[in-house]
Amino acid sequence: MDTIWIVSAWLIGLLGCIGFYSASRHQRWRARPLPARPTRMVASLLILVSFIMHLQVMYAVPAVFMFLAFTMVALAVLPYVGVAFVIFKRTEQ
Repeated sequence: MDTIWIVSAWLIGLLGCIGFYSASRHQRWRARPLPARPTRMVASLLILVSFIMHLQVMYAVPAVFMFLAFTMVALAVLPYVGVAFVIFKRTEQ
């Protein structure tokens, strides 16, 4: 049961990180970024839900560490995924 909660928290957190990246003017996934204000509000809500889910499953210190580590890795990897999308589109043409 706990594994399902952890994986769900990770997926919800990943969606929140994708929302933040998609609202950035430097994103490379789309031709234009999503509207900043509503996208960032939804992304913040998703990140908060992910944090609360971590706290429900674990003690506070490991929950904070796992949440911050996962969020940091997700936000660091997303720009590279965007670059991979650009390179993949160029090789298709």
